[in-house]
Amino acid sequence: MIIYWTFMVYIAIVGFGSIIPQVFWPETADADDTIACDAHVAELEHELLHFASTQTMRPTLQNGPLVEWSDDPVRDEIGIWFRDWDTRFLPEYARCGENAKQLFQLRHRLETSIRRYAREEGPRIQHASPEHPPATSEGTP
Repeated sequence: MIIYWTFMVYIAIVGFGSIIPQVFWPETADADDTIACDAHVAELEHELLHFASTQTMRPTLQNGPLVEWSDDPVRDEIGIWFRDWDTRFLPEYARCGENAKQLFQLRHRLETSIRRYAREEGPRIQHASPEHPPATSEGTP
């Protein structure tokens, strides 16, 4: 019984030791002070809008249909891209003020919209694409 409780205490300590730093001190890239805030926020905004436009042009992902983050976080292409973008954005958020706050709101709205679009409209668009021609009345493509 003492081995069990020792193991449980160990797991609790290790768990809290890894979770607390991730919650209160998330990983961020160092802010590049040589680039002005407005220029760097504009660059990040361009990347964000470009990614959103490519996702609406191709609503299913390279590895098959959309995988939600809750299903498989390793294959979640959208989540991976946004985590990388967040790592570069968070230092700017702390130092750039109102423009960065508005961009952060846009980021979250776009992620939600991209996921919903890929989940709801993606299968219809993929089915109607030239790679998948509609079936004729004889039942042959």
